[in-house]
Amino acid sequence: MKRGTFIVGGLGLLLGYNPFSVLFASSDDRRDIYLTIDDGPNKNTDDILNKLKGNGNVSFFFLGENLDTGKGFERAYRAVSEGHSVGNHSYSHPYFSKIKLEKGREEVERTHELIERIHDKAGIQNPRLFRFPYGDTGSDNREGLKKILIDMGYSSYNCNDERYGIRDVACGWTLDSKDWKHYMTKGEYTIQEVLDNVHKSKKHDVILSHSYPIMSSHILPSIIKQGSLRLISLVENK
Repeated sequence: MKRGTFIVGGLGLLLGYNPFSVLFASSDDRRDIYLTIDDGPNKNTDDILNKLKGNGNVSFFFLGENLDTGKGFERAYRAVSEGHSVGNHSYSHPYFSKIKLEKGREEVERTHELIERIHDKAGIQNPRLFRFPYGDTGSDNREGLKKILIDMGYSSYNCNDERYGIRDVACGWTLDSKDWKHYMTKGEYTIQEVLDNVHKSKKHDVILSHSYPIMSSHILPSIIKQGSLRLISLVENK
């Protein structure tokens, strides 16, 4: 270190601050992203949670029919207990534009009751997050469904980002990982293409993904190894 640096440093110490703290300060320059994982809980959820230990938090959108089993309930309880957000993804994953409003209400309420029980057991407040299956917000029933969600206390939290024109009470996404396409095309849409989609994310992107084997075998290991993304749940930084 040069003599001039010592002089400046000594002056700073006399004035009551440590000028060297800037030189040795640690910083986290990773991009915060909201990774959301739909359609569980299932057997893949266990591997996903194992991979996430010590590597950040995500937001799960679970189906009521999967929660309505002993194993599913316990997997969701584990997710909540380990600091992840758990949201409502309906009971049976219907197209909401193809069902009547009252059936839509039932889809929301049945799953809501299960998620409430999970949070009660964990002693943690339910954040009341909801995502429509297929992003289908109900067409003619959209306003009625929106009122149901608002009356039940649902909020879009960090999904409500005006940069992307998302101003609804339900949670959408800003980037599609297209992990589903890998399975729909039987691998023609490659794993590498899915990973490329994830890694092109911008700060605070809400990434759509699913509870597939590729999440624990490739997506999460790639995020952890690459090191430029920080996983936070939708209710963080609110």
